Amino acid sequence: MTDRSIRTLDATEIRAAETLFRASLHQRPDTDEEWRRAERTYQDGRTLGAFEDDILVGTARSIDTTLTVPGGTVPMAAVTGVGVRVGRTRRGVLTDLTTAVGDELWLRVVDVAAALNARGYTGDDSVVLEVSDPLLRHNSGRYRLSAAGCEPVTAPAQLALDVATLGMLYLGGWRVDELVNAGRIEVTDAGAVAATHRLLATDRPPWCGSFF
Repeated sequence: MTDRSIRTLDATEIRAAETLFRASLHQRPDTDEEWRRAERTYQDGRTLGAFEDDILVGTARSIDTTLTVPGGTVPMAAVTGVGVRVGRTRRGVLTDLTTAVGDELWLRVVDVAAALNARGYTGDDSVVLEVSDPLLRHNSGRYRLSAAGCEPVTAPAQLALDVATLGMLYLGGWRVDELVNAGRIEVTDAGAVAATHRLLATDRPPWCGSFF
């Protein structure tokens, strides 16, 4: 089994990460002039490297930004620059990197209570959701969702879902009943399906206005 480590790259290693990323896209390395421009897009401490026997075999980075949600905004890390060295693909490098970054989906909720309290809701329904998150254990728990916001509770859950499914619902782009039918949400109270949809409903679909 390959001994692999994931760590944050320092300033002297960033250009190697950029070169690896470009190679994963079948592009030549940056010229010195191109690198001077590209280097400005890297934030300190936000680039990860995967190493095998002290060789850089994969990289990923993130950029601080904000996400507009119904009723407000939340801080977000936009993940980019994800690449694996040629000849090292399909060996778990990408999985290890995305797990370390904490964002292998279009939207990955890293603080359930804060995220749910940051957006607005419609209607006067109230539902209890049970969220499971095997990576960020502090997210796992039951939350009461209503027009007033979100609060942790110990009451019985009406719907149970994992954090990936919560990310699908968060921006209002998916119907709750669609995800129930797909087996992604467990239902213990049938009335909670329509109630949750009413709470999360938006008047426009989510839209990503950048190349992410």
